[in-house]
Amino acid sequence: MTSEEQEDIKQKIRKMLVQAQEQVESDQLSDAEQKYIEILSWDSKNLPAYFGLGELYMKTKQFVQAKETFDFLIRLLESLEKGQDMLSKFSSPLTANQINEVYYDQSICYQVADDYENAVKYIDKGIKRDEKNPKFLDKKVEISILLKDKDAAKKALTTLKEENPENQKLEG
Repeated sequence: MTSEEQEDIKQKIRKMLVQAQEQVESDQLSDAEQKYIEILSWDSKNLPAYFGLGELYMKTKQFVQAKETFDFLIRLLESLEKGQDMLSKFSSPLTANQINEVYYDQSICYQVADDYENAVKYIDKGIKRDEKNPKFLDKKVEISILLKDKDAAKKALTTLKEENPENQKLEG
C-alpha cells in the first residue's frame, strides 16, 4: 500500500469518526454504532473508534457491550504503554482525559454487574492516572462502601474533602 493510499484511508476514517460523533450527538445511535464498527473493520486497532463505541454503549446503558469494548481498548492501551504494540497507521492516540474516562466507565460497568472487586480495580487505575480527580475519588468512596472497606472509603473521602471541599455531597 502506498503512502498516498494510506493517507486516503486515514482521511476516510477521520471523516467517519466525525460523522459517528455527530450521529451520537443527534441521537442516531444505531447509525453511529454501525459507523464505529465499519471503522474497526478497516482498522482493528483504532483507539478513537473503540472509545466512541464504548461511550455510545455507556450512553445506551448497554453495559455488557461497553465492558467488552473497554476490555479490548484497555488491553490495547496497556500494550502501547509497555511498548509491546504500536499505534495503527490509521489511528490517533487518545487524550489523557479520554483514557481516564475509559477506566472510570469500566469501573461503572463492573459496578453495575455487582463485581465490586473489578470496579475498584479500574477506579484505582483511574486514580493512579489522576489522583486528585473528584469524580474518581467519589466513585472510589462509593465502591469502597459497597465492598465494606471502611479504610479505603475513609482515605478516598479524606482526599476528596481536601481536593473538593465545596462538594455538596460532603456536607453533614
